[in-house]
Amino acid sequence: MDAEAKFKASSQKLIKRFGRPLTYVSIVEGVYDDDLGEVVNTETQIPNIMMFASTPKYNEKQSPNLVDKNVTSFLISGADIAVQPRVNDKIITEQSIYTVAEIKPYWSGGGVALWRLLSVEN
Repeated sequence: MDAEAKFKASSQKLIKRFGRPLTYVSIVEGVYDDDLGEVVNTETQIPNIMMFASTPKYNEKQSPNLVDKNVTSFLISGADIAVQPRVNDKIITEQSIYTVAEIKPYWSGGGVALWRLLSVEN
């Protein structure tokens, strides 16, 4: 097993071990609805995606759009999510709903091994 495959496998294994299943909501903006005759946003809920929540780094929380907000970083294995995360998507926990503000992919070979989603509590 090469280093890239090990990174993907270990990312997925550790998130499954220490993470918890949460709901990811993928939002596609600007979809034309024939029935309504207007452009609307489409939401697709994806339940039971294993995620690991952590506190972001100090300098990340100092970004102008994140100052004085409750920010959490969620890690998702690239193998566990079928959609590409986008800004303004949602993460639903037992207590709160978070909006994705920034996305950082960690690439391994030809695909993303790990997604890091900086999210703001609504």
